[in-house]
Amino acid sequence: DSAIAPASIEANDFAGLFAACPGIGHVFFNGTAAETAFRRHVRGRIALPPLHFTRLPSTSPAHAARGLEAKLAAWQVVKAAAHRAAAARIDIPAAQAA
Repeated sequence: DSAIAPASIEANDFAGLFAACPGIGHVFFNGTAAETAFRRHVRGRIALPPLHFTRLPSTSPAHAARGLEAKLAAWQVVKAAAHRAAAARIDIPAAQAA
């Protein structure tokens, strides 16, 4: 992240993504830099559907404040969210999906 020139950042087509994939309900950020870039370049510039946002610890080896086990534990929220979303699509009670 430290090698990224801020002036070179271009946001992806999030408006197109959310329009093409209306089932997206949760956005996960791979670290603070990703969340900051999204907030600076996307949020407030396009209409967003109702979404949940979660910043996770960066998977970058440069982010050594947490060890691998701690990072894996934090990232389990992605798996849980995917299970809840899948269960909701096939009408499984949320308690069973967790």
